[in-house]
Amino acid sequence: MRERAVRIGGQLPGHEVKVPTHFVVRFGEVGHPVSVTPVAGGYELSCDGHLRTLTTDWQLRDTRFEALLDGRPLVLQVDRIGLRYRLTHNGRTVEAQVLPPRGDELLRKMPLKPPPDLSAFLLSPMPGLLVELTVKEGDEVKAGQRLAVIEAMKMENVLYAHADSVSSMCWPARVTAWPSTSRSSSSRRRHERRSPVPRAGHPADRRRRPGTSSGCAHCGSTSSPGAQGQLRLRAENVDEDICAIGRGAHEVEVDLMQPVDPEKKPAVHATPLNHVGLWIDDLPAAVAWMSAQGVRFAPGGIRKGAAGHDICFIHPKNNDQFPLCGEGVLIELVQAPPEVVAALGGPSDA
Repeated sequence: MRERAVRIGGQLPGHEVKVPTHFVVRFGEVGHPVSVTPVAGGYELSCDGHLRTLTTDWQLRDTRFEALLDGRPLVLQVDRIGLRYRLTHNGRTVEAQVLPPRGDELLRKMPLKPPPDLSAFLLSPMPGLLVELTVKEGDEVKAGQRLAVIEAMKMENVLYAHADSVSSMCWPARVTAWPSTSRSSSSRRRHERRSPVPRAGHPADRRRRPGTSSGCAHCGSTSSPGAQGQLRLRAENVDEDICAIGRGAHEVEVDLMQPVDPEKKPAVHATPLNHVGLWIDDLPAAVAWMSAQGVRFAPGGIRKGAAGHDICFIHPKNNDQFPLCGEGVLIELVQAPPEVVAALGGPSDA
């Protein structure tokens, strides 16, 4: 960007943009002075007494970095994370910060702020609506005891105590009261999803008449997926039509979502594809194997989903500990029921 800014005409004499050649690249607490000299087709780098030649036409907007380092091919994935760059190569991920020498000098003088101690708090893995609170202030709590249930994105996350303690400061804000307490949470969610919700002025208010062909409430087409019901959750800012393609074990659910308020979060319309769901023959075994291979899963682990199946999510982004991810896509893994496993052939014996 500096090289492009140098070519801008009409700059104030004596204050022209100059391309710096000396930097400090920091990996955590360790900084490495680097000198960069432009040469034909690339750059000449000097770092820690070593001279290297880098040949590349990479631009800052590119995620994939391809170059020749001393004549040998080099490929990296580069992601901008705030003021840092996340570099991924051969399954390893590091974060680097590039600073001018003066900026590095000042940064080293900045006191480090220790992270807050949250060990005494029960934290939800994601924001959501508190639908159940099983303790009150002053109750004795045992490790592993069920404490609360958080509803987010049509999933229920159960929070358990991680140690013996005494509860304090409980705020049961916006607890949802269900008409019947005898229905299980999974069947209750299935009932809610399949119950049409009237919405004034919305295309979904045009209900199908008996004998007419099924169509999608959003698309209004008889060739589109068949509408199964609607779901509207203001707490999650989602207005959803639940559709289906196919029948029996081969049925594929398609959820068409729009925000209740486009100006609020979460913005379910921000990405055209919110997430993809896949049937899994043996979900616990698959999660254990994938975790061992370095796949990052979203917080919450395996839990009951809105339709009553065990589910978990592959995180769309990786980190240092788990370099493999959904590469920008949230992937839902769903435990297939026995009839689906049988219909689709089941796990291989090989």
